[in-house]
Amino acid sequence: RLLAMIAIWAALALPLLLVLAGLYSYAAGGSVIWPLAAVLVAAVLYYGGRPERADPVPLESLPTLRVVLDRVCSRMDAPRVARLVIIPDFNAYMGRTAEGPELGIGALLWEAASPEERLALIGHELAHLVNNDPQRDKIIHRALDVLARWYEVVEPDWDAPLASLVFLPFALITEAAYLTLIRATFRASQRAEYVADVMAARVAGTGPALSLMRRLTLAALMDDHARGFASSSLPEGRAMLTKLAEAYESADKARVAALLEDAREQRHSIDNTHPATRFREDVLLALTETEAAVEVSADEWAAIDAEMIPHLDRMGSVWTSQLEAQ
Repeated sequence: RLLAMIAIWAALALPLLLVLAGLYSYAAGGSVIWPLAAVLVAAVLYYGGRPERADPVPLESLPTLRVVLDRVCSRMDAPRVARLVIIPDFNAYMGRTAEGPELGIGALLWEAASPEERLALIGHELAHLVNNDPQRDKIIHRALDVLARWYEVVEPDWDAPLASLVFLPFALITEAAYLTLIRATFRASQRAEYVADVMAARVAGTGPALSLMRRLTLAALMDDHARGFASSSLPEGRAMLTKLAEAYESADKARVAALLEDAREQRHSIDNTHPATRFREDVLLALTETEAAVEVSADEWAAIDAEMIPHLDRMGSVWTSQLEAQ
């Protein structure tokens, strides 16, 4: 946490220090180019470090989902979700904002998952609010976000060699600071993922937590399925998500078994912030099998489906546009 505080204060102070250095150089008789260059670089760093935040979905428009989220938060003794963001992805996330916890739900994953798996998904993400994950700590999360965005801005592009040379020192410093912070929090963050898995299993049951994990492992099925689409006949809206999600229901059992076995052998992980899925599965399999501690009725799931329709329609159209552009 101390490293994160140093990193974020450096992120806030560096643009100002650059401007002051440029002004000092000019006052000492230097060229006016130096303060102008310092202002330019500082502006790039300042605006590049500002988070790009997706527009949230008003939770008031999803009253039944709000109730379920509050029910899971109460069970976990977690703070209430303040912002909900619907994204196109086959994934989900939990972040921190000035307003409070932000839950991101991937529309494609939501469409593909069963109701029980959706509850496991919610449980896993909300668990990151109470499992002492250092990378979800508000200060550390913000520091990593700023440093990652800075690197995107200053990363050398040798098609523009002069600009690359100017920003190269900032790129090296930013990358070093980011990797240092990641390495300092890596072990604790990996442990937090296992804790989130266990908490999700307690909320939704061991079976749904495992099946969700395996569904995420089988993302390659969706890619294979999408390659067979004719761009001239792609559906719009939620129907596009449904068509993509069919990859899991129509997949050959031998193909599924081969993918899961290969994933175990290769120690596949969902991304580089998560432990290998096989180890996460082994932890859940070692637990005494549990039933869901949080109950969501069929009527509530039906109401949530109805509330989600406009948002799933919007994200389905994003997928249609992306596939048509390929």
